[in-house]
Amino acid sequence: MSDTSYSPGSGPGAPAAGDRDKYRQHLGEAQRMQWLGEVAGLQESLRHITAKKQQA
Repeated sequence: MSDTSYSPGSGPGAPAAGDRDKYRQHLGEAQRMQWLGEVAGLQESLRHITAKKQQA
């Protein structure tokens, strides 16, 4: 089990920019472990985070 933690549902709106790194770390782990559903969800979350940041 990894010590990489992230909380996609914490608080209103998009996660803070610092959380992006946590998502990317977890995405790397999910890709290594071939957790395809997790990979797809994390990629979608990162797209939303990026879009929110660009709107700000």
